[in-house]
Amino acid sequence: MDAVYGQSAPEESAAMAAAIAASATSWRPCKRKLSRPIIYEGTFAVYERLRYARCMTVETETAPSSVTALAADIRVLVGRLRRQMLERSDLGDLTSTQSAVIVRLEASGPATVSSLARAEGLRPQSMGPHLTALERSGYVDKAPDPNDGRQSVYTLTKAGAERIRAGRAAREDWLSRAIERNFAAAEHEELARAAAMLVRLLDR
Repeated sequence: MDAVYGQSAPEESAAMAAAIAASATSWRPCKRKLSRPIIYEGTFAVYERLRYARCMTVETETAPSSVTALAADIRVLVGRLRRQMLERSDLGDLTSTQSAVIVRLEASGPATVSSLARAEGLRPQSMGPHLTALERSGYVDKAPDPNDGRQSVYTLTKAGAERIRAGRAAREDWLSRAIERNFAAAEHEELARAAAMLVRLLDR
């Protein structure tokens, strides 16, 4: 493009026109301003269009796709929702790991220290103190593993199951109140459709 400045050769205008014709499908106004003026008027429109085409090409190459942006929005939203629901789960002094352990025991049944540690991405030595705290609170019971005397099997107690139910009730109550407070009745169907779409996303 430097050949444009300070010259008026017809062949340079023709070359620019050819470049524009090749990029015609990507013309789009660009917010950038000219860095220096065009010396002769005949080339101005040609240069402007070529600048638009180049701007469009750069924006197309660097802008994220709509699907990528949507995925990022959903990730952030799910993270925020999870944190807010955990804050309202009424788990008292239980840590996130301890809460995850009793929920896993409810869903999958009795488990050893090793399997629980593996599920939570911890070493068995690191999982031990969490299970000891849960046992002292009366939320889990420990018994020898009938298949391996070196291991212990942990089972969820009735108190642990009740603690989980109370936490779920607290979360559902908060979420129900939030829906009623922030959405009109007509919008509840939209939320239901969105929830169904997320279920379909997770089931595939």
